[in-house]
Amino acid sequence: MRVPRTALIVAVLLIARPAAAKDSPQDRLESLASAIQKGDARQSIDLFDPQAAGFAEIKRNLEALSALPDTNCTIAITRTTPNGESVQFETDWSLQIYTRQNGPLLDRKERVTVTLKRSGQIAVFVSRKDSKLYVRQNFSPLFDMPVTIAPDERPLGTHIFTAQLDKDDANVLHWSSVSLPAPARHAERRGRDESRSQRRNAASAGPIEPQQLPMSDSPAEALDRLSLPADVMARIYESLSTGGSIIVSDQGIAAGETGEGTDFIVSLR
Repeated sequence: MRVPRTALIVAVLLIARPAAAKDSPQDRLESLASAIQKGDARQSIDLFDPQAAGFAEIKRNLEALSALPDTNCTIAITRTTPNGESVQFETDWSLQIYTRQNGPLLDRKERVTVTLKRSGQIAVFVSRKDSKLYVRQNFSPLFDMPVTIAPDERPLGTHIFTAQLDKDDANVLHWSSVSLPAPARHAERRGRDESRSQRRNAASAGPIEPQQLPMSDSPAEALDRLSLPADVMARIYESLSTGGSIIVSDQGIAAGETGEGTDFIVSLR
């Protein structure tokens, strides 16, 4: 049986549908490999944008693959390159096709470039109070995970970082930052607590010198205290584009009204 080369590797450039809220690029590629392996043409075709250039050829190739005998397919991402409103992935494809009567028919490995459209703005909230990182996309929860924050007497503060793609190089992100003052009620509560403690100890401790509240970290210092796994950082970076944001704060996620369909909110009161 002769199998056309174009039927083995779906296309040199794949334009996929925008990812759903809980789909990572690797999730989508694994879904594609699974659909090819099961011979499910409809499932594999549904992963692609019918308005994309070359969709008709992609559809024919997927239908041809689905009609072949037993197939084993794996796809692994080897390199990620942001490109404006899309992200390009260098992937290693492995495809084996078998016949029940004659054994292995073909074993092919190739490097394929896959392009995924960005599916909306990414917002990240890192909470010292919760010791967690939260990620939303288009106002919907994408994922959350524990985060390690280096201990320090100084509070993190609240810092908002906003991304801007370089106009000449889509692989470069520029960041602007804004630091917000500590919520007034938190400062007042700490001041009252310290005043009560000073009054209790006044008789035995002698004169008490006023103590200043510790200054918050600078934006750079706050970031330096965060420890995130490399794969999580890569996943966030792949999805960021102009307007994406990262908030680092001492506050918990419950401090703001962050119900369904909203972005992250930090309290100033």
